[in-house]
Amino acid sequence: MKRLFRFLTLMVAVVLVGCGKPDFSDAEKKTIASLALSSLPALKADTTNRFADVPAAAALGSTLFFDQGMSGD
Repeated sequence: MKRLFRFLTLMVAVVLVGCGKPDFSDAEKKTIASLALSSLPALKADTTNRFADVPAAAALGSTLFFDQGMSGD
């Protein structure tokens, strides 16, 4: 029982010590910031889908997607 208590105490100590605030260098912070989705350029309009911005087409697609009768599951 003492071994289990010592083990659990050690694990709690390891977890608490490892939960500190990470220290990143300026270069690492710059790299992390460059991975943000907001840093990507805007998408070009899709010229191959003439129904992309038609609300009626979106409503039909939603109706078909959520129709229980069309699903085998």
